[in-house]
Order: sequence, then C-alpha cells, then structure tokens
Amino acid sequence: PFEESYWTTRGLGTGESSRGSKMSAAAETGTVLSSAVTLVLTSVGSGVFALPFAFSLAGVGCGALLAALLAGLSWLSGYALIRCCEETRCFSYEELMVAAWGSRGAVLMEVLIVVL
Repeated sequence: PFEESYWTTRGLGTGESSRGSKMSAAAETGTVLSSAVTLVLTSVGSGVFALPFAFSLAGVGCGALLAALLAGLSWLSGYALIRCCEETRCFSYEELMVAAWGSRGAVLMEVLIVVL
C-alpha cells in the first residue's frame, strides 16, 4: 500500500515541483554559501534574544567579562580540536572519539549529541 514515497507522489523526487513544473538544479541542492548563511543566521537569530537577556541579568561589566571569557574558551576548544584532528588525521567527531577512547567513546559522543 505504501509503494510510493511522500516525495515521489508529489513530484519532488523526480525534479518536478508539486505544480508539475521542472525545478532548477539550484533549487534541489544547497551550496556551501547557502549552508554558511543559514548557520550564521540561525546563530545570530538566537543570539539576538539571548545576549540582551543575559546582559540584563549579569550587568554590563560582568556580562562583557563573561562574554570575553566564553569567547576565549570557545577559541581554545576549537584550537584544541583542530590540533587533535591534525595529529590523528581524523576529521570527524566520531573518528576522533574512536581514536581517543575506542568504540565506547564514539557511542558516548553520539549519546551526548542527542541529549545535549
């Protein structure tokens, strides 16, 4: 009874829109630029609401100090991750966790991603 998928019954799996017209190749695939823009807009969108609220609770001085501290820690963790990837030649979180802690580390990493 469910031989056709959701996408093919609406013409979306065949390169056609739901109105029956052909879709352009650009509409079917994303680019690195579109992915980067989406990521930035998502991050900025949540930060627009979160940062003023955090500063209102912490105050301007303490908020600026905490923001600088967290920016530094973020940079440090990114730097450490890059160095670990370069040393082990592992370029995904899962590969890096397997190299560091074996298969149990990879399972732990997957659980943490789902939970957090």
